[in-house]
Amino acid sequence: MTDGGGKRESQASDPAEAAAMLELESIQRRAAWQRISARRSALLTGSLLFLFAVIAAGLCAFYFFVSSGRVEELRASQTAHSSPSPPAGHR
Repeated sequence: MTDGGGKRESQASDPAEAAAMLELESIQRRAAWQRISARRSALLTGSLLFLFAVIAAGLCAFYFFVSSGRVEELRASQTAHSSPSPPAGHR
């Protein structure tokens, strides 16, 4: 037999060693899953904080736009443009 095949037989013949290797692999997989979960959680938290900041900035801009009197100025300019006087000098 080859060395690779002989090595397999020796690993399979010792159940305690096989169980220890399986346990080690399980621990490594669990650690990898926990790292992935932590990255996803951090990404979700960052995304929600960014969305909150954008919404808050929009609300602040809307508040300052309304409270500065710009709305009344726009309405006044629109009413001035919507009811034009007859042109002077045209006959």
